[in-house]
Amino acid sequence: MNKTTTNKITKDQFSARMVMEPRKPQSQPANKLPADFIKDVTSLFNTQFEKQRGEASFSVHGAFYPDEVLLCVTLMKAGVLRAASFYASMDLPSLPNITEKPQLLTENLQFIVDLVASWYHQCFDESGQNGIEAVHDAVDELGDVWEAVDWEKKKIYVLVNKDNHTLETAADRILREGEH
Repeated sequence: MNKTTTNKITKDQFSARMVMEPRKPQSQPANKLPADFIKDVTSLFNTQFEKQRGEASFSVHGAFYPDEVLLCVTLMKAGVLRAASFYASMDLPSLPNITEKPQLLTENLQFIVDLVASWYHQCFDESGQNGIEAVHDAVDELGDVWEAVDWEKKKIYVLVNKDNHTLETAADRILREGEH
């Protein structure tokens, strides 16, 4: 009988990997962004766009790898499968352990949040509509591939689609729980 070894990953790492598919190939599992950060950014988007979002609401997911940070901000409406998800990714500097310099992660996340907020703001302004429909029009104009964007002298990679990231996360969790 052959003995195989497996890399043990934590529940949070597994969950982060299921939730956030990296832009770049990764050899290590993802780590979730802190829950307080996710909660604060979710609150920020829901408050900032309270009038424009109509009956829809924002949800935020994020993860980081040793050399990449990812954030997904989804606008969704209860009872509707289609949503609008804006994914953003930035390269992190090569360090033995990014947790030794958390300010670098924080700085990159600030640029990402600013870019995502600007995109949603532009969607609502240009369409003249409120609600998720305003954003769907903009999503239809974009391709479903990672594209590099220069933002305040930083390179941020973005991908926009109509995935309901929150629904996919919940489905992954249910499937994972069913395996036990």
